[in-house]
Amino acid sequence: MTLGKGVLGITRKHGIPLVINDSLDIALIIGADGVHLGQDDISIKDARRLSVTAGRREFIIGKSTHSLKQAMDAQREGADYIGVGPIFPSKVKPDYTVVGAGLIKQVEEKIRVPFFAIGGINQNNIENVLKAGARRVAVSGAVCEAEDVQKATRRLKEKLKSTRSY
Repeated sequence: MTLGKGVLGITRKHGIPLVINDSLDIALIIGADGVHLGQDDISIKDARRLSVTAGRREFIIGKSTHSLKQAMDAQREGADYIGVGPIFPSKVKPDYTVVGAGLIKQVEEKIRVPFFAIGGINQNNIENVLKAGARRVAVSGAVCEAEDVQKATRRLKEKLKSTRSY
C-alpha cells in the first residue's frame, strides 16, 4: 500500500492518472484513478458497482482483450478503454497467444472506446502497429530492458509523433 500511495503522489504531481493492474481493492484503497482488468478478473459491471459504492463515480476501468469478440464484449460492458494484444511475443506474458497486427485493424474498425495495442511492441515494430490502426501503445520491455531508459522512451515517443498521420 505504501508503494502504491507513493506512486500515486508522483503521478498526481505530474497530472498523470494512475491505473492499477488487476487489483480493484488496492486501486480503491489507495485512491488510484482506475483499474485495469484481465479476462479472469472481476467483471466490469461489478468493478463499476464497487467503485461507485466506494464513492468513486469518476473511476477508469480498462480491460485486456485478445480477440475482436472480447473487445466488443468489453465495450458493451462499459469499459472506458481496452488493451488489445499481445500483438507480438512478449517476455512479460510468454504463455499468451500472439494475436498479431491484424486484430488492431479489426478493433479499429469496430470499437468506439479508446484502445491500446500491447505486447512485444518496440522501436523496430511500432511503425507497423501504428500503420495497422493503433493510436495508442503500451510498452514495457522496450523501455525497462533498455540500457538507456530515457533514450529508449524518447525514441519511441518520436516514432509515435512522426507516425501520427497513419
